[in-house]
Amino acid sequence: MDTNLLAALTIESSGFTLNGTGPYLARSYELLGNMLGIIQKFRGTGKMTGFLQENTLGCTLPFSQYDLNITYSTRQEGKPISGGIVIELSDYEIIFRYWI
Repeated sequence: MDTNLLAALTIESSGFTLNGTGPYLARSYELLGNMLGIIQKFRGTGKMTGFLQENTLGCTLPFSQYDLNITYSTRQEGKPISGGIVIELSDYEIIFRYWI
């Protein structure tokens, strides 16, 4: 793989490692597919935030009345990284979906 091209496109080389990731990818697409209606409803409203495990131990997602702190387990060889989506339905109500 051309590491310069991957770096320019901000694509991690592990994204091309397919060993054992098929079931995780299928489940991720299933979860997102089942949420298309609500994703379309909240798209562009600033009430929906995605997260993806990168080289950090977690992240903080700010919302209207609170901040949501997400921590990740240590990455395991042969397993894809974690990610998810949070949608703020109201000041104190959210939808939280994640996948690994």
